[in-house]
Amino acid sequence: MTPRGTLVDEVASLPPNTKVSGYVPLEPDEFVRRMTRRRGLRVLFKEAEGTDAEVLVTDGRERSFWKVVLACPGGSRFTVLTGEETTPGAFRAGRG
Repeated sequence: MTPRGTLVDEVASLPPNTKVSGYVPLEPDEFVRRMTRRRGLRVLFKEAEGTDAEVLVTDGRERSFWKVVLACPGGSRFTVLTGEETTPGAFRAGRG
């Protein structure tokens, strides 16, 4: 579910979820636009406010909540919490 050019700098296991953080070469609004156009993803929640954005998506197997914050022109820091769609206790809320 990651856009091209994404750089991951930390992965943490938070059973039953996984937390990943890093850099994405997109500004928050563009990140949300691209995620909403991705084939195979359903957007469950989105909010873009210029310098930051949140989006909750599912591909039917995994649900991912992205928090994206502008870091520089053309790039943002992100944190994503991902869990299997059917796992009890997996991330479900629209806000993390």
